[in-house]
Amino acid sequence: MSGSDFNRVIIIGAGMSGLCAAAALVRGGWPHGITILEKAAKPGKKILVSGNGRCNLTNSRIEGRKGAEFYNDPLFLRGVLETYGYKYIRSFYNSLGLLLSDPDADGRVYPASFSAAAVVRILKNAVAGRAEIITGADAVLSESGAAGQGYNIITADGRAFLGGSVIYSAGGCAAGNESPCYKLLDGLASVSPPRPSLCPLPCEKADLYGLENTRVKARVAGLGRTEDGEVQFRKDSLSGIVIFNFAAVLQRAGKAGGVLSLDLFPKLTGGALTEFIAGLSGINTDALGALSGLVPDGAARNVLKRLKIDPQMPASGICGDIPGQIAGLLKNLTFRVKMQPSFCEAQCVAGGVPTDEVDSGTFGVKKHPGFYIAGEALDIDGECGGFNLHFAAASGISAANAILLKREIW
Repeated sequence: MSGSDFNRVIIIGAGMSGLCAAAALVRGGWPHGITILEKAAKPGKKILVSGNGRCNLTNSRIEGRKGAEFYNDPLFLRGVLETYGYKYIRSFYNSLGLLLSDPDADGRVYPASFSAAAVVRILKNAVAGRAEIITGADAVLSESGAAGQGYNIITADGRAFLGGSVIYSAGGCAAGNESPCYKLLDGLASVSPPRPSLCPLPCEKADLYGLENTRVKARVAGLGRTEDGEVQFRKDSLSGIVIFNFAAVLQRAGKAGGVLSLDLFPKLTGGALTEFIAGLSGINTDALGALSGLVPDGAARNVLKRLKIDPQMPASGICGDIPGQIAGLLKNLTFRVKMQPSFCEAQCVAGGVPTDEVDSGTFGVKKHPGFYIAGEALDIDGECGGFNLHFAAASGISAANAILLKREIW
């Protein structure tokens, strides 16, 4: 390996982790070569679809120990996020010329333009002329040189790239991405099987009667968790940010399914709701029409079906025990859910390289100096709200800074 090859940094994957790592190297004055190998035809493919094209980059709640609680491995991340928390990441993007929005009510932060395409453009501009981005390069094999002699990265079509340091940031197979080639990590790190996380939850067909294309605000409870949010009903599943977070809980617990309860009126007591529904009996309409003032028609149809009440029954029939029964369901509408088997709709994946195999300060593989793993390739997954893109950026920057520090030691 020549001196120039030994000093070269090879970054595998031009997603958020890889591009931020390259930008951090350039920003830190890395004087040697930087080569980014990207399997797809264009860099930033997954960034472009994040946040429905708006790109939820970070969250103002990500600071130190408290910020780590939004992830599956808070112990590993506490130190990381004390250094690379919300303020640091915001400042980093600003230094690249990317202005961010103010946090919304849930702490979510986007580019000021609310454009994912703008984020990719800014990151590419940050490395232009300093880092070589090679697309269509499917890195499949890593050969370690002799001690201190770096790594030889080989692509599926036989090309070889030599580097003294490697940042593996190939991401995961969420959002329809093809599965990354974990084979490249053979002999370098172990990999727990990837599993879909932050995804819709399929449920029993009978539970979804009449609800397709309906949206409700609800307090969702189950699996040891309670969270308020909007639930979207699809033909065969529940969706929405709050449901994605429950999917992550299922995945982390290793459970195949469970029961979720929706309270459509969390601020009303059961008694108050029963009293209101009892008053609907005086309205000159049918049962479905009477409930339309409380919930969307789809939810009303679902409740009436569960109670075996004809939607065309006169509203005058809403009497006796029926108001209490309707109120009971509106306060506890249950759905039998199961884990999503497909990656195509998952926003991120669980699984990957166990965190105990990398240094939490540098993201370097403990047994292989000069080899770093960042982003979704690690067994780290966070909740919805910018937490996963934040970690992708933070881990990539951390690895880059470790390489910059190593150069100073040389």
